[in-house]
Amino acid sequence: MMFGSGYWNSDLGLLGSVMTHADIMHLVGNMIFLFVFGNAVSAKLGHTMFLSLYFIVGAVSGLASSMFSDVPGLGASGAISGVTGMFIVLFPRNNVSVFYWFGIRFHGVWVVSSWVAIGFYFAKDVLFYIIEQSSGASFGIGFIAHISGTLTGAVLATILLLTDRIRPSRGEQTLVDLWGSKA
Repeated sequence: MMFGSGYWNSDLGLLGSVMTHADIMHLVGNMIFLFVFGNAVSAKLGHTMFLSLYFIVGAVSGLASSMFSDVPGLGASGAISGVTGMFIVLFPRNNVSVFYWFGIRFHGVWVVSSWVAIGFYFAKDVLFYIIEQSSGASFGIGFIAHISGTLTGAVLATILLLTDRIRPSRGEQTLVDLWGSKA
């Protein structure tokens, strides 16, 4: 496996690929998800732990992408998917606001469960990866990076909760609490 320039499309290799993007729309999409889900996760974990886990998840998702996909790891999508995985474990009862529009006319905002928003994107990634593999087509998107990032983030957040490295605030219920996995 190569860790240098080219394989992960960055002069900084695997971790550097987390900071590069294909184009401006890729960057904008990642920043929207980071804003919506990352603020709460960062507030819960603290800046240092958040940044450390962000890069760990980015590295894991990049490695998973290199093992199971022909699409090179490029961009923060895997790491940000990890943030969504952490969010769903830490804040399973939270809702998110989703804006919608038709053409250039803005129509409004839906408030949906974070399960719906994150679940939709996770299911989309799984479905499109299956389509890509079965048809031989390539969408040029790192679906494996997204899938592995979400799962890695969820596992890491669960471990942090089970080991009491982080705790819910008063009135919060985590996914671990809801599953009754913690005494």
